[in-house]
Amino acid sequence: MLPQLYDIFTSCVDIQSQIVPSLEEKASACTMTLSHLYCGRVLQAYPSCGEFLGRGRRDYDMFLRVWLSLGGMRTADEVVLVTTMDLCLLEGRSSVGSPFCSLDACPDSVSEWLSHSLPYHFLTGRMNERGERLAIKVISKLLSSPSSPSNQIIANCTLLACVMVGAQVDKKDIVRIDKRCHRLIW
Repeated sequence: MLPQLYDIFTSCVDIQSQIVPSLEEKASACTMTLSHLYCGRVLQAYPSCGEFLGRGRRDYDMFLRVWLSLGGMRTADEVVLVTTMDLCLLEGRSSVGSPFCSLDACPDSVSEWLSHSLPYHFLTGRMNERGERLAIKVISKLLSSPSSPSNQIIANCTLLACVMVGAQVDKKDIVRIDKRCHRLIW
């Protein structure tokens, strides 16, 4: 599935390695889906790191090509990609750029996705200082929202905070979409 999604994304890119304007939404959907599925694949295979996307290249290089294709067009996609690229790297290393200061410009859906996906980084030991700051920013943004956060968001943020401080959590609890019924939280 991951190689097919990557192929779909590359079909949205022109010969100058830029996303075709009429295919931006399709490319964005592929970026989010590819990143989301990649997190789950890495967690299943932990602690190995490698070539889940195939094509004879490191995963980091494949995501770097996607990131370069964006050409600074979409802040939300950039945040998602750089976070995923950090997951491709070994413990303590950082990938390209630092778009996390632009998290405020992203829609809440990106922060919500990050509240679900960032625990993968902590659980696999592939978290760096930049990622820790991002996790704190995500929790802060979601829980200090003017509108009352949903139970799902509260559960995601609580689980993220628990993983950040080293609480032992089963992998099954991380991949569970609906964390509201998690025994550690409630």
